[in-house]
Amino acid sequence: MYNEKTKTVNNSKYILRDYQEEAVKAGIEYFKSNAKDGGIIVAPTASGKSLIIASIAKELEGKTLVLQPSKEILEQNYKKAIEFGFEDIGIYSASCGRKDIGKITFATIGSIINYKALFEDFTNLIIDECHAVSAKGGMYEEFIKFFGGRVLGLTATPYRLHSYLNFNTGANESVVKFLTRTRPRMFSKLIHITQVEDLYKKGFLCDIDYESNKEYDQNKLELNSTGAGFTEKSMKSYNEKQGITNKIIDTVFKEKRNHVLAFCNSVEDAESVRNKLIKNNIIAEVVSSKTKDKDRENIVEMFISGIIKVVLNYGTMTTGFDFPALDCVIVGRPTKSLSLFYQMLGRGIRIHPDKKDVKIIDLCGNLDVFGKIETFKIIDKENRGLYVLVSNTGQLTGINIAAKANRVNNEVSDGDYSGGVESRGNSIVGFGKYKGQHVTKLPNHYLKWCSENFNNGNYKEMFLAELKRREK
Repeated sequence: MYNEKTKTVNNSKYILRDYQEEAVKAGIEYFKSNAKDGGIIVAPTASGKSLIIASIAKELEGKTLVLQPSKEILEQNYKKAIEFGFEDIGIYSASCGRKDIGKITFATIGSIINYKALFEDFTNLIIDECHAVSAKGGMYEEFIKFFGGRVLGLTATPYRLHSYLNFNTGANESVVKFLTRTRPRMFSKLIHITQVEDLYKKGFLCDIDYESNKEYDQNKLELNSTGAGFTEKSMKSYNEKQGITNKIIDTVFKEKRNHVLAFCNSVEDAESVRNKLIKNNIIAEVVSSKTKDKDRENIVEMFISGIIKVVLNYGTMTTGFDFPALDCVIVGRPTKSLSLFYQMLGRGIRIHPDKKDVKIIDLCGNLDVFGKIETFKIIDKENRGLYVLVSNTGQLTGINIAAKANRVNNEVSDGDYSGGVESRGNSIVGFGKYKGQHVTKLPNHYLKWCSENFNNGNYKEMFLAELKRREK
């Protein structure tokens, strides 16, 4: 049983840190309260999320189901539960080659969604990496509703990037919103927050040596149609002008680091860098979503052992890749995703006896937008559970990310986006033959007729803004 004095659990070699102990208590109390509003434990990268999950599950009555988005994360959580002293453990995941059920069962959502009845007698539901849960449809929403809505989520990044239509400009823009502030939502409150800066102050994360490319200007990139990212064409063109692939190669030679992980803008870029490094007698390999599982496992194994010095990747190796000895991260792609930025840099911040720090080289202007991750802090500005994330560059949530240069003037609260779509009923039509549909789905002739004949100011403004967007 849990012992406050020693902070240990019987049959376990682990001693909980203070913040882990607090997170575990919050999780246990949440389940005991029988709340059905969805709670989130914010556990930064390298804070021991697997241990927190195992500690909570150990104390709960009844059966516990733990969902995770990938095989890699499932295996990490499973290993920690074994080390923690669990005996009755099941794994229900096709990717892991097992489908058995225990008092605590680790599963991937894709493997269980069509077999929900197998888990009818489970009492507790925990979702790891809960920022992946969409409240607007999908397998997670379907399963949570089946389960009765009672769910505890854990994540390092309790926010997501959302698009909205700016009625003043007619353009799609984007804002980072906490999962507890979306409509609809699966999670309603943060029940515990471990701050990144606290982990640094206590020595649980390694020092970071930053370097950024001051010549890179994200304002030169074109936004895509959703406003939540950049067009592939503009990124490819601008990165070529900036010579980003050559800068990655130069960085590898200059830094003389032992283990280098580089995030590239495309598979083509990654392969180009690999080929040039190999010609210069540096062993490098590429990992992407196209890489076969077995090949990926072999590459990671050789990377950790030191046989491969540089891994170039695109679209992978963010969550689920834990390599404490990693001492160099190169970011060779621009992004508007705060979560992706954090996860990329977070790969290198774990402590390890063989490294004094991690070198982070941002070649694409991301640091100027988001700031240094050790300065990230979640604060409750009004003491009403209305949280915002801030860094050394200012507020990061509840603002138009594209307007970073005018950050102070563009600050808005979550849920009021300067006349954007979300402050107008999510742009859903509430009348007529298109009732219930999003404004972007309406035909042009209907939009024109409504904008000319409808008297309701909010709807009229919404229709006119959509017409203006389409003209652009």
